[in-house]
Amino acid sequence: MTHIKSIFKIIFSLALVLTLFGCKAKDKLNQKKSEGYKITVRYESNGGTYLDREGITLIDMFNPNDYTKDSNGFVHIKLVEPTDSSRPSGGSEGIYITKTNSFLVGWYKNKTIKLNSENKPVNANNEALVLKDDKYYLESDSNTLSEPDYSYSGYWDFMNDTLDYNDSMGEYELTLYAKWMTYFEFNYYYQDNGEWKSLGNTTFDYKTTNQAGSKTSDKDTIWLPSWQDGAMNYNHKYENNSTYSFPKLDGYTFKSAYLDKDLTNEITDSYEHTGSINFETGEAINPVVDIYVVYEKGEYYHISKASELVSNANLNGIYEIENDLDFTDLEWPTIFSLGTFNGKLYSKEGSTYKLSNINIYHSSDNAKVGGIFGRISESSEISNVIFENTTLDLAYVGRRNRDTNFGLLSGLIENKDSIQNVELSGTIRIGAITIGDNYSINLVANGDNNQNVLVDDKIHLVVYGTNQGEVFNYTVDPSQIVVDESGYVILVSVTGLKLDKETYDIQ
Repeated sequence: MTHIKSIFKIIFSLALVLTLFGCKAKDKLNQKKSEGYKITVRYESNGGTYLDREGITLIDMFNPNDYTKDSNGFVHIKLVEPTDSSRPSGGSEGIYITKTNSFLVGWYKNKTIKLNSENKPVNANNEALVLKDDKYYLESDSNTLSEPDYSYSGYWDFMNDTLDYNDSMGEYELTLYAKWMTYFEFNYYYQDNGEWKSLGNTTFDYKTTNQAGSKTSDKDTIWLPSWQDGAMNYNHKYENNSTYSFPKLDGYTFKSAYLDKDLTNEITDSYEHTGSINFETGEAINPVVDIYVVYEKGEYYHISKASELVSNANLNGIYEIENDLDFTDLEWPTIFSLGTFNGKLYSKEGSTYKLSNINIYHSSDNAKVGGIFGRISESSEISNVIFENTTLDLAYVGRRNRDTNFGLLSGLIENKDSIQNVELSGTIRIGAITIGDNYSINLVANGDNNQNVLVDDKIHLVVYGTNQGEVFNYTVDPSQIVVDESGYVILVSVTGLKLDKETYDIQ
């Protein structure tokens, strides 16, 4: 008979003394020994916790009389791993053991403090330690506590190993020590003024990832960012549907990644961690892989569909247009039409692409700029594109705002050199205008504007009214609209004017 007839478990609670030798615990141990349970196996958590609770020790006790002896008088007992699903825990879950940011490598019979060449105990950083009042301190600083580093041997294989016992051994105790290992890592670095700086890391449980039938077998792999729907996608779905995220750098776009600082060993697509574990000693082999990342300054987008530009609206974005884009039935981003564009928008090298059927509708009490772009900053660039059949509808601009600027391309261009090889056509529609002093509406834009935009009389100005029965109410008298030599539209507001036409088209 080789099966375990009885497993005796002692699990301390807060109501008891939280040491192995609490009185009630000792009484139970002694009682089992008096009943013939001569074999005791302790599973030392070694810094971990059972069931997320401190002060718990798991003990198995065996009576050799429950087992059949072999011809040499030995019984052979197969131990049950502490986390085996067959173990009852007194709750709905089985027994589990955890340690923060660590995974359990296995259980070992021997645990020995590591020594340096001078036979002094050392910590994980190979710093010498001294023992004082049963605690270890740095030799270099006797006031600083430090945990010794340990070596392990005698790996216990629960599938194949047995505890071998005969009567000559009397009362026999075996302690198995949990060996913990910090998660394996990918460390990421980027270059800043010639210096490699940390971008953070991602970690994974090596043992769980690599065990047979693992549901997280790809956790030891990283995936490089790639273009998706016009933007650089930094996320990848693991097989279990959790998400891996490659680190982003604000204001930059991923370009490439390498395994060396000299940028000679480039990674393509993905990379699987090369670390491993020597289970006989519990030692990690190459647990950390360093990734050196090259980023390009600016937030880049590759736009081949109109919807990609709409969904990736970013006032600092750098947009390379790869096809003609038709915005019919799409809403032009408000962040563009009212904001200050500081980025770039240009056709792919060697091409000039059309952005057609852009519709911008303004109905705001506080809009002070408006157009395809509200304002085009001095540092921005728009080049080699055609804006075709664009409509800017100033349905309502109220509150008599001062210093307001509207134009089909932009309310205000700070530097004409921001615009290169740009064509523009379309319509400005004016509904209710109640803006105050110092306002300008321009067929193209205000500011340092018109010289670099090809228009060729392709822009219409439409004033439309509200149907009041047989006549139409306007806030602007179409007969008093003036276009000066610079292309500015000068409006004279006449509230309550009633004329008999629905729209006036001024070219």
